[in-house]
Amino acid sequence: MCHLNLVRHSTAYSWIDLIVGILMTLALEPVFLHLWGATPGKALFGLRVENADGTRLTWRQASARTRRVLWEGLGLWLPGYSLWRLYKSYQDALEQGSSAWDREEEFHYMAKPARRRQGAGFVLGMAASFALTVFLVLAAGLPPHTGPLTAEEFAENYNFLARFEGEPAWLLQPDGSWTDADPHSYTLDLSGDPAPMVIGIGADGFVESVTLRRNWNEQTLLAIWPESAMQRTALAFAAGEGGWWNDLFLTVALPARLARQAAFTPFSLTWRNVAMDCQVELEGFRAGDSFLIEEENAPRSEGWMNFTVRGAR
Repeated sequence: MCHLNLVRHSTAYSWIDLIVGILMTLALEPVFLHLWGATPGKALFGLRVENADGTRLTWRQASARTRRVLWEGLGLWLPGYSLWRLYKSYQDALEQGSSAWDREEEFHYMAKPARRRQGAGFVLGMAASFALTVFLVLAAGLPPHTGPLTAEEFAENYNFLARFEGEPAWLLQPDGSWTDADPHSYTLDLSGDPAPMVIGIGADGFVESVTLRRNWNEQTLLAIWPESAMQRTALAFAAGEGGWWNDLFLTVALPARLARQAAFTPFSLTWRNVAMDCQVELEGFRAGDSFLIEEENAPRSEGWMNFTVRGAR
């Protein structure tokens, strides 16, 4: 929902997740206990929480119980303290037969006999949770603009992907030029400043092709194969060749397809509605795994790469 890259999840985001989880528990669990006597997880395993007379907990009772469970039972999931509270709560339940927050308030915690369907429901629930997690992870990385793209929308798609992957040094402008991601800093790129991207606009005003370019010579300190930039270029363009519902796996399948191409080697390939063509010429260089090495005694060392993406319809 927030377009957060879980692979690059920072400590700050982890704390935000923790706080949001606590707040959602405080908001939702009392409602479930008050209206139905069980949360979805409790209902799945045949568990109920009621008053001694068989009535459901009031919202005030349920809220107080949830607060005690979070603090006394789970220690608010705080590192170290949470393990201690879980252990103490476990000891208390073994010795007294019930947890303090139920025993002291005379709540009855009931469990129906175990049934096979409960185990099956647990497996299905975990599978659904995993599928939802995968969906959200994939959806989080989808570029914001789909359908026919203007130059501005293509640039926004590219920059979104660059930021999603980390902290980019360069951001793409609608005219194909590049600017420092942080206007208050100076970017020193050992692989050389990126050449302007060529953005082809059709008669209808929408992007019909884009070309990512790189140039290398003996002045280039570190000539690296721009695989990530190629993947971002292809993804930013491919988002306009089909709605997100058709390309949910776009952010996984297309980069993987490009990653299988040998570095500094020309290729042409088609992925769904996207055609990609890469032209490479080198002189006085030999290719390493993902970088160029100057050949000894070569009269000159230079090279270039053009990676063009267009619709394949």
